[in-house]
Amino acid sequence: IRRFRDCRYGPFAPIGASWYYSSVSIGPPWIAAELGVYFLVEKDTFMLGVEARVIGCYVNLENQILRIDSLTKYVATIGDKVYYKVEDEFVLLYDFGALPGDTIHSKVEDFVISIGCGSDFSQGVIDFSYIVDSVGTLFFDGEELRVLFVQSISQSPDPDWVFWEPIVERIGPMGWGGLWWGRGENCIFEAGYLRCYIDPEISWRSSDFSESLPCDYISANSEVQTHTFAIHPNPASTHIALPLG
Repeated sequence: IRRFRDCRYGPFAPIGASWYYSSVSIGPPWIAAELGVYFLVEKDTFMLGVEARVIGCYVNLENQILRIDSLTKYVATIGDKVYYKVEDEFVLLYDFGALPGDTIHSKVEDFVISIGCGSDFSQGVIDFSYIVDSVGTLFFDGEELRVLFVQSISQSPDPDWVFWEPIVERIGPMGWGGLWWGRGENCIFEAGYLRCYIDPEISWRSSDFSESLPCDYISANSEVQTHTFAIHPNPASTHIALPLG
């Protein structure tokens, strides 16, 4: 029996959801990659005639996490469709009711935080499109989420804005080199990765990062130490003594 999807959350992240991204210059396994940026769904608001969610952007600056107000994002959902604010309008980003063969047209504006790849915004906003190849579902903590397997359409002038990974309901793209709304081309050396997604009902953690590091790990120079303690007596039948009281 499939679990009925909770209509309170809709097809995109609920309030309290967070994405944690790391920026690194090498590929996996990224054992000690520090947190570069994370996004937090903070509250609802009304703007441009729609109910929207406010998504704060928090940046790691010398191991201090700061909210950058100018980088706040806004998302609105209507039915199965997810829109996000680009300049002064809401544009379609995902459609989780789409069928194979459907084409999604969208836009992206400049965003000064990069976790690896960036596009040329010297001419302003970039239009981009992608085709839905197939649809499916995945389970996260018992929740069934819809998945779009897509193919970006090459556009001129390059660079394009692309999706390199499947798009998952509530989460967005889960892979390398982009933020939750996708990634630009022009990638040369650096790369980034979504290390964790957490909301009130589900959590996902990339297996490319060490399990010993929390999602919000920010110190790239810290060493993870494992302490070994002795207990006595050993063997014991009625009691044991633990170290440190």
